[in-house]
Amino acid sequence: MAPFVVQNIAIALVVLRDRAERPILPRWVAYANLWVAFLFLPGVLSYFFKSGPFAWQGLFSFWLALSSYAAWAFIMGFALRKALLEEYAAAGSAA
Repeated sequence: MAPFVVQNIAIALVVLRDRAERPILPRWVAYANLWVAFLFLPGVLSYFFKSGPFAWQGLFSFWLALSSYAAWAFIMGFALRKALLEEYAAAGSAA
């Protein structure tokens, strides 16, 4: 889980540091990445528990991480698609 936490924090920092007049990704995407990184943290507890909600197949370690990842995939997919479409439209109108 630690690499994914670092990935989400890095994405959030890059989005928050974008000071352009029209940033590539909106700021709410950064905050969503920080929330997802926070929601991945209970997965670390699966190393210490063999049964219960903190075990690998438990509510917090598996289902919370899975639903957080699914939300992250949708958020980033739609945000990046919108950013690419806006970039193509700007490049087409400039030509």
